Amino acid sequence: MPPGPSGAAPSSASQGNAIAALIANVVGLLMCCLTSLPGLVLAIIALVQTRSNPQASRVCAIIAWVLFGLSVLTMLLLVVTGFWAEFMDEFWIAYDEELETLE
Repeated sequence: MPPGPSGAAPSSASQGNAIAALIANVVGLLMCCLTSLPGLVLAIIALVQTRSNPQASRVCAIIAWVLFGLSVLTMLLLVVTGFWAEFMDEFWIAYDEELETLE
């Protein structure tokens, strides 16, 4: 992409980007991630400010996406550690039962 003129305004968030951030954070909120709540608010602000203040809209949309990413990582961490804890619990129960049969 060729560089713009020296006085060109920085790129703004598109309305589609703000809507996508809004939807993503609603999904994150449905997954019970608390970081999605501020992301949802920022996505709404980005959507409202798309035309009136494009730079603020872009910043809000970027922060909303970052918060959504944090909520996804949090959920993945909880799922992985939850499954790992369940696996280890079952492993030690089976190990204890095996030891009892050997005695």
